[in-house]
Amino acid sequence: MTDIAQKRIRAGKRSRTAPHSRESTCTVAVLCFGMLLAWLPGARVHAADVWSGQTRIEWIRPYSGTKDVSFLLADTSVTTSTCDGGRRVRIDKNHPNLEALYSALLTAFAANKEINVNYSNTDTPECAPKIRLFQVFAD
Repeated sequence: MTDIAQKRIRAGKRSRTAPHSRESTCTVAVLCFGMLLAWLPGARVHAADVWSGQTRIEWIRPYSGTKDVSFLLADTSVTTSTCDGGRRVRIDKNHPNLEALYSALLTAFAANKEINVNYSNTDTPECAPKIRLFQVFAD
């Protein structure tokens, strides 16, 4: 500790850390690392924004055990689906708008309307990726 810092401590004054000291360098590094960690989940969500393209629903299958609802899309390739030739997607039972999504997709199916599905694109393929949102087309 320098003489000036010791005199300030004896006088009851706090010693400031110099802007180029080791403590401030560590603080900046921790802040930068924290900002990077906060940014990464947002970057992941943006990268996972995948649309199926205009298609129709061939069948709807509600599951009583899991309460998920699966849909088979007619002519698209969902890149992370491993079931039914890459055409199966689902509404997750924990989706905050499960009833509204299910109702709208059921109506689109009954009216034979085209839809465009936005689904989660994960690094690990699964049988039926989760639907996040969708569009229904008039004709």
